[in-house]
Amino acid sequence: MKKATVTLESLDKKIDSVEFTVESLDKKIETSIASLNKKIDSVEFTVESLDKRIDRLDLNFHDFADFIRENMMLRNETQEYIDDRIETKFSKYTSDQLEFQDNIGKRCENVEHETLALHHRVVLVEKHIGI
Repeated sequence: MKKATVTLESLDKKIDSVEFTVESLDKKIETSIASLNKKIDSVEFTVESLDKRIDRLDLNFHDFADFIRENMMLRNETQEYIDDRIETKFSKYTSDQLEFQDNIGKRCENVEHETLALHHRVVLVEKHIGI
């Protein structure tokens, strides 16, 4: 019986030791779970914060893309306006230049006619005078 008592006492001590170890492990697990829950909360907060930033970036990107599109449209409209103005001014300049050349041509013709008329008069006067 003594052997059985020693064995029972030894088993009781081992059971107590195992229970202490189990309790210690339970506390470590609870501490680890609490720590993991805090980390999960922190990660969730970070994810929410990043989601908000991504949403803002997405909105800003779309606003920027709209801004670029508007500027491109304005640039194209401005370029068309400038091209039209240049074409108009060039056409007017060309038209004025052609009109000026026509006027000079007509004046030259008039001068030629007057020169021929004067020459003809000089010839008539010379004939009349007998030169």
